[in-house]
Amino acid sequence: MKRALSLLLVALPIVPFAGCSSTEGGPTYTAAGTGTVAGSSTTTGGSGSDTAGSGQGGSTSPAAGTPGTSGSSTAGTPGTSGSSSTAGTSGSGSGGSGMGGSGGSGTGGSGGSAMAGSGGGSGDMPSLGKLDGFLLQTPCKAGTNDDCDSNGWVYEGMTHACTNNAMDTDAAATRTILDFPVTGGVAGKVYLAKMHFYGIMEPKVYGDSIMREATGRPGQANPSNPAPFAWSKTPGATYPASDYNTYEIHVIDDKGMAYKDYFLNADTQSGHWTMPIDYERDLEVVGGGKVHIRSYDQNCRMIKNCGDSSHTMGATACTAQARTVAGVSMAMPAIPVMQPGLGVDANSSGQWLGIDVKSITLKP
Repeated sequence: MKRALSLLLVALPIVPFAGCSSTEGGPTYTAAGTGTVAGSSTTTGGSGSDTAGSGQGGSTSPAAGTPGTSGSSTAGTPGTSGSSSTAGTSGSGSGGSGMGGSGGSGTGGSGGSAMAGSGGGSGDMPSLGKLDGFLLQTPCKAGTNDDCDSNGWVYEGMTHACTNNAMDTDAAATRTILDFPVTGGVAGKVYLAKMHFYGIMEPKVYGDSIMREATGRPGQANPSNPAPFAWSKTPGATYPASDYNTYEIHVIDDKGMAYKDYFLNADTQSGHWTMPIDYERDLEVVGGGKVHIRSYDQNCRMIKNCGDSSHTMGATACTAQARTVAGVSMAMPAIPVMQPGLGVDANSSGQWLGIDVKSITLKP
């Protein structure tokens, strides 16, 4: 069972404690959904249009389309690759847009920047790599309560056991596994990464160092509304340790310093309920820095995917109330979570977090 504590976590909490938790009633419960396997979306590559450099954000300079440079007869069939005035006046490099112009023509393709047309990016926007399509799972060990012993945490098919009676992705042996470098872009510049978060999470009270987005408590609707999103008031802020799982995103700048901290399951109370997560937010990231994911629970136990089970204890409630997050089927690339039991069964359904990075733009 899980009990809320008032200990202060500075870096790695060091006071593991197991015991019975508070059982305050959760927010208003809305009927459970049915269990399915998350849909498998098909990933689509870069823009790949036959207009050189005209993919998403792939604009070229006006000089690239100067008549006689961007579209010569060498680039393609005369009159198609375009030495016409139309090809010369286009700022998007349309002079090299014939069958040979967009990377297959050599000379004609020089009208559009190869970097600009790559992968649908603009050439100077950074990437978060494998954070796009991220999946962290914390399955349960078998049991008949509405909370369970954690079976560790799973990332990329590898299970990492609890250490020192705590489930901590920041344990010494695994601390850098969930680091995601911000590659490309300009070092030190701040970008907005639009991320969509999916999952099943229990509530966590992060304390006074954290600013919650919503004034009210997150609800038990599917998905939870308002969303339980929060951020630290100052970089590297601490929060009180407790027996309830954290879901944290830490942004590190190009100098290795804490820049921003975000929290995905913030509530004003803790107890025996879980929330379906399906919301999108803009997070600040720094060129040349990294994004670090962390989940921590000091007693290696968690609340099952049971909805609000604080007054309906036991295995029957968990099996009947285990929910799926249908929106995850829209993620690209696909997030391969097996719902609701994480590949086991509904009564042993634990928690999970999926991330879809939708776009990255320069912060105004």
